[in-house]
Amino acid sequence: MKKTLILNNGSTSVKISLFDKKGNLLERKVFRNEENEEKKKWLKSFEEIERVAFRVVHGGDLNEAVKIDKKILKKIQDFQIFAPIHNSLVLKEIEEMRKIFPKEKFFAYFDTAFHQTISPEIFTYPIKPKIAQKYKIRKYGFHGIAVESALLKIEKLYKSEKVKLPKKIIFAHLGGGASITAVKNKKSFATTMELTPISGLMMTTRVGNVDSDLDKILAQKMKKNIYEISDMLNYESGFYGLTGTKDIRKIFDEWKKNKNSKYGLAVEIFINQILERIGGFMAQMGGVDLIVFSGGIGFKNKFLAKEVMKRLEKTFGKINFLKVDVDEEEIIFEKIKKNKK
Repeated sequence: MKKTLILNNGSTSVKISLFDKKGNLLERKVFRNEENEEKKKWLKSFEEIERVAFRVVHGGDLNEAVKIDKKILKKIQDFQIFAPIHNSLVLKEIEEMRKIFPKEKFFAYFDTAFHQTISPEIFTYPIKPKIAQKYKIRKYGFHGIAVESALLKIEKLYKSEKVKLPKKIIFAHLGGGASITAVKNKKSFATTMELTPISGLMMTTRVGNVDSDLDKILAQKMKKNIYEISDMLNYESGFYGLTGTKDIRKIFDEWKKNKNSKYGLAVEIFINQILERIGGFMAQMGGVDLIVFSGGIGFKNKFLAKEVMKRLEKTFGKINFLKVDVDEEEIIFEKIKKNKK
């Protein structure tokens, strides 16, 4: 039976899933980047692999899955400047997989693809158009594959419950990387991540949106170059920068104990940013019918979704919400049945 391998490269690990011809998941495994030899040995054990597909973070204006050829490889390389860690990792992965599966068809699907429906008044930066067009400067958005996957699962859930899919949905995909996406009529309407994956909400180690001159000011004050400051904003900021730990579970546990601690401050900043963005998207879309939480924090954290909804409902009244695990085929849902006619 012909099979498909899908590789999802993160900054520290790669998740590999094996599917049969009908799309059924046969096996899934996660390898840390330093476990490269173990990964190769595991992959070489497979037979009848027909396709190998890769999640690519940045593909510019590409809006669908494409067969990987020299032109597509160059496209991934061209946009590496906007997602240097992620795109460089997947380019290396493609090269390694060619050695293991030299005759198979290779495909790429892009995180940015789902957001190609965002309109110009939302994705355009207020800079000279000639500069923006020449250097491809615009808001692209990321986490598109995760949002689209969650949307498909929710659509299936609503169909099984014989309930019409809501038109206005806001997805809070919150994990090591975090973003919020507004979806209207099943299409991306707006999202918090912009030109690069560092933008938008604060994250585990990423700073999120800050004043555009911050890097220049810090470079001057700290007597460092712009690349060193960029590394600090990518790897030493966010929750880690505020608390000194990357253990999100610990941070939220400490927040519950003492909201005035450094952990409490970090969580409150995060919650306020989520509220700000959800509220803004509600205003832009003319309301919201459903809010969806996914990702390691959005789905697995037992405090966050309830706290966000409690604060939202103080202003906007009752709002339906779901928690969706994109990876494990599991869906937790609340308040859907009361809308059933």
